[in-house]
Amino acid sequence: MLRNAGLIIEAALSMREYTTKHVMPNLDYQPDTFLPQTVPAFAATEMMNNLRKKYTDYSRKAVVLNPKNPLDRAVDWEANVINGFRNASQKITLSGVRQGASNQSL
Repeated sequence: MLRNAGLIIEAALSMREYTTKHVMPNLDYQPDTFLPQTVPAFAATEMMNNLRKKYTDYSRKAVVLNPKNPLDRAVDWEANVINGFRNASQKITLSGVRQGASNQSL
């Protein structure tokens, strides 16, 4: 399961990089119009939404402390994880199982 999760994360990061390098430079800049396609995480989120149609047990959530999109705001336990990484700069990965209200998450 860790290997599959890692693959999903890397696929999402690759999609973000692709968007940054190949999509964003080709979009017309419109200062008065917000285009979600200009946000690199948008493509990764859309890719995961499509992937979940077939692989319903897998999901990915990219969270931040101060997001542009409120859906990306970290909840308390996620904020604790983010701050843990900030305070321990040598830490690269963290894994574990978390019991949610209705299921477990890796």
